[in-house]
Amino acid sequence: MIYRNMTTEQMDNDYFYKVLDEKISNINTRNNYKTRLTSLLNKVDIEHKHEVLYLLAHPRKYFPLVEERYNHKISTVKNVLTFILSLFKYASLKCKFERSYNKWKEFHEEYSNKEQEIYDNNVPSESQQAKYISFKEMREKIQTIKSPHATLRASLEYCLMNMYLEIIPKRADFGQIRVYSKDKQKTDRNYLVLGDNESYFVLNHYNKTQKDEPIIEPVNDRLASIFKASMKQYPRKYLYVGIDGEAFRSANSYAKFVVGTYKKYFKKPIGVSMLRHIYISDKVDFNKLSVKEKDHIASSMAHSRKQQEQYKLFFNDERKTENEKKDNK
Repeated sequence: MIYRNMTTEQMDNDYFYKVLDEKISNINTRNNYKTRLTSLLNKVDIEHKHEVLYLLAHPRKYFPLVEERYNHKISTVKNVLTFILSLFKYASLKCKFERSYNKWKEFHEEYSNKEQEIYDNNVPSESQQAKYISFKEMREKIQTIKSPHATLRASLEYCLMNMYLEIIPKRADFGQIRVYSKDKQKTDRNYLVLGDNESYFVLNHYNKTQKDEPIIEPVNDRLASIFKASMKQYPRKYLYVGIDGEAFRSANSYAKFVVGTYKKYFKKPIGVSMLRHIYISDKVDFNKLSVKEKDHIASSMAHSRKQQEQYKLFFNDERKTENEKKDNK
């Protein structure tokens, strides 16, 4: 705990990066937080040598900038405010800057209430409406791809899009999926077993935490054959890799890969969170499911049943009619 007794004058930007190194044990979470901090500093211009500390200490000045630079998007701004509050906690500044902390907390509660109101009504935001595509549209588009494994990048994209068609999308780190032919059970990381008789994901790390019991996600024959064709054409240790041929180093890097892939093929920047919304909205009929079935789906997606019901989006009649027409073609 070498940073505990530092004075505010010593708390430059490097101090906060070091605090994250010290306080966050999981490497993926730590790298994600450091990336968020860098992004925040790039978004919000602060003319002060102690940029992070100055931002934390002046909520009235910088909250409007946070709103503006993140385009007043409710969930995005709320997540940034959550991160700002976490910096107070990790740097042990809640007592030293109590008034500032309480003001940031007030802004956070304001955005949490806005987000909750949207969830309670299950009304899709303008952004969600613009990004929404049905699973039928996804499958039809993917079927038009003539040479799915022509290049490594194309093969990775093809694997990704088919994966989210065939498995229940969940909050899990798929950016560092090691591939094995047999389950040796010698790792607490996420991995994929591509076996002769059966294939499946083993997800130890999901929903931003390490779990005692992993989620076992079966991989059907169709998806397994796609993965195997890709691995044979481009031998590698990990299912998804970056331009350097190595696994994605952070959740943010993998998220950018997902968004970039769907933007390329569907002209829409669809991320994992939106894919979860689409799955629940398009594939799950709550009126026909028992409580046990709802619990099973929620467990498979690594979230609560309440949160699952919040993910379902209700579109207006025009949108519903449009989807019904497409499904009936």
